[in-house]
Amino acid sequence: MLEKEKERENFTQDGGRFSEEAFQRLLESVEAGELLHAPSHLKDETLARLRRERRREADRQLLVYRAKVLAGMAAAIAVLFFVPADRAAGAELPYDLQREQQEELEEMTARHRMSVEAEWERYLARQERGGLEGFCGKMKERIASIGASLSGKTDTR
Repeated sequence: MLEKEKERENFTQDGGRFSEEAFQRLLESVEAGELLHAPSHLKDETLARLRRERRREADRQLLVYRAKVLAGMAAAIAVLFFVPADRAAGAELPYDLQREQQEELEEMTARHRMSVEAEWERYLARQERGGLEGFCGKMKERIASIGASLSGKTDTR
């Protein structure tokens, strides 16, 4: 047991490498048939190293992502500054063409307004006539007046 602890001390004292003497003792113990056991700190060191590597990789990926976003933003700003405004929005139309389009829009608006007003007038006329109920009521009155005139009564409404 003391021998194994010495080997472990030699292993850790020499920066993780066996000294020549420790290596010879290790070979002799392996040839003698003893089983080798991993040092107790090996698992913790391996897991810690793995966590550090994963953290570095995550940090690197984040840095790459930030660089891409920054490059995209810089390109967008450059486009805003270097592309002329008339090309970005399309060339301005000549004044005559703009005036013509404006007049067409005004005519369309006037036609629409007239059709809406005509529809409103028709609606008001239907309401005044009473719609279907008004029509039926007037028909009833006419039938009653026709019936009264046929029966000899002169009470017409």
